[in-house]
Amino acid sequence: MNAMSLLDFGSPNFNFTNCSSAVSIWLYLQPVVDTDMIAPNDDYRDPHKIYEYIIEGLDGYLQHNSIQKPPMTDEFWAWARRGGLDQTAAEYAYETCVQTLCRAVGWKGNPDMVGIGSHT
Repeated sequence: MNAMSLLDFGSPNFNFTNCSSAVSIWLYLQPVVDTDMIAPNDDYRDPHKIYEYIIEGLDGYLQHNSIQKPPMTDEFWAWARRGGLDQTAAEYAYETCVQTLCRAVGWKGNPDMVGIGSHT
């Protein structure tokens, strides 16, 4: 690939491996965060932490395509929101770490009983 910057790509492959990071990314990129949500930690309030989590999720993609890590700029955040990263992080959390996601959105009870665990 000959793109000069990660920001030239629409939606690269993310490789999330940490539930708290994925949920924090999702919460940070939401246009409005419900104050009743219980984040796994306060990282979702810190753009520097979220940037680190996003870059961690992109590390393999960046290396495979010989792309340098983009700087944390307004253009980076516009790209992250435009590229559907919030949805990608939410899907990872929904499929891989439903307990962390349920706590973050305030769902109570057994996730299997309310159908949260039935997604395939």
